[in-house]
Amino acid sequence: MKHVHWILQGKGGVGKTFTAFVLHQYFQAKGMEVMGVDTDVVNHSYAAYKQFNVHVLPLLKDEDLIDKEKFDAIVEMVSTMPDSTCMVVDSGASTFYPATKYLKQQEIPQMFGEMGVRLMMHTVVTGGQALQDTVDGLALVMKFFPNVPIVVWLNHKDGVVKHDGKRFQEWDFYHESAKLIHAVIDLPERDESTFGKNLRELLARNQTFEDALAPESELYLMVKHRLKIYWRDIFTVVDAAGLLEEA
Repeated sequence: MKHVHWILQGKGGVGKTFTAFVLHQYFQAKGMEVMGVDTDVVNHSYAAYKQFNVHVLPLLKDEDLIDKEKFDAIVEMVSTMPDSTCMVVDSGASTFYPATKYLKQQEIPQMFGEMGVRLMMHTVVTGGQALQDTVDGLALVMKFFPNVPIVVWLNHKDGVVKHDGKRFQEWDFYHESAKLIHAVIDLPERDESTFGKNLRELLARNQTFEDALAPESELYLMVKHRLKIYWRDIFTVVDAAGLLEEA
């Protein structure tokens, strides 16, 4: 079966590209072919990872106008990619609403289903000031795609994802929406001065975990050790999400 994992969130800087970064390496570690697509109009952060050989297809012609030819090109790529291939699509904040609307209007999820393609939508909810904006983005994705498995990534980089002292899975919103959510991936919370610093430096170098942990890597042993722990822990929570399950 072919898999498409589409990342959608209207708030910038919350970890959409990090989600793509993790998914790409996770599926590779599972022995699958991975095709990356970066649709951001401004920042091609996903494509900056040269090891991934990501296709750059900006989806907006204007502020709100979808580039239909590029969108059609993505669908064509899905149709021709081999079985047991995963496509990871990273969408920028500016493309969020136009792309979401276009996906729905063109009935892309239904089309993929008829093609035997397993589609999952991924969105990020983050703590701090962006909490409500990211929850609103999640709500819109659920409204537009009630029949598509949705994966929620909880990113604590700007603060723990809490509201009124309660974690996401304790919210009324979550319980009311749980039937629409395939899985919640709660990213590991680690000490910012050590694990956090090493992870930020890894991302700033556009370096994968595999490259960082390679024997020839010149990183300090403790830096490698912390990155190894983080990758092990994140791999475990992603693995538990059942992203390769068939419908």
